[in-house]
Amino acid sequence: MRRKRAVNLYLDGAVCKEAKEAGLNLSTVAENAIKEAIKRLKGAGCQMLRPRRRPGRDLNPRRRLDRPT
Repeated sequence: MRRKRAVNLYLDGAVCKEAKEAGLNLSTVAENAIKEAIKRLKGAGCQMLRPRRRPGRDLNPRRRLDRPT
């Protein structure tokens, strides 16, 4: 098993309360839901999972405000 990382998730209070009452482990439920979402996105060829392009030269012809003229 890979090492786990601590993260913060913000959830609706009512959802947390119901999950606790049902005896659900929110970490496990969230991890499984994220894994499933990734699997579905990969199957759909979603652009969200493609690596982002690194910024290159600015293709915008206007002068940049943060650069001296």
